[in-house]
Amino acid sequence: MPFLLILMVLPLLAGLGLLAVPEDRHDLIRRITLGVSLLVLVLAVAMTVAFQPSGPRFQFIQSYSWIPDFGVQFALGVDGIALVMILLIGLLVPVVIGASWNEGADAGRGTGKSGSMRTFFAWLLILEALLIGVFA
Repeated sequence: MPFLLILMVLPLLAGLGLLAVPEDRHDLIRRITLGVSLLVLVLAVAMTVAFQPSGPRFQFIQSYSWIPDFGVQFALGVDGIALVMILLIGLLVPVVIGASWNEGADAGRGTGKSGSMRTFFAWLLILEALLIGVFA
């Protein structure tokens, strides 16, 4: 199973997809964000369980030819430390979502808060995808 590619693409697409959800649908935005981040956590845990400590140094290796004329490839793989970091990202993002659950719901209503909850959660999912990409 291509764990790493799914772990990167899922929150990225969900974050971009959140921008299509109407701004006033706060509950839907929160639920989608939390659901995707929990799915990423489940996949990260599954990848951790499938990791073989006595196996090769890099595991879950995926390689895709990107620019064949120059021999450029897009490659993903994790070692033990990267696996722990990806698991930590998968664990912390739902915590951040829970901590910011009510943020932005009253933005612009005399509270001094500004910004868009939809944009915040979209950027959070995109950040999760990029952080996983850093360690993959």
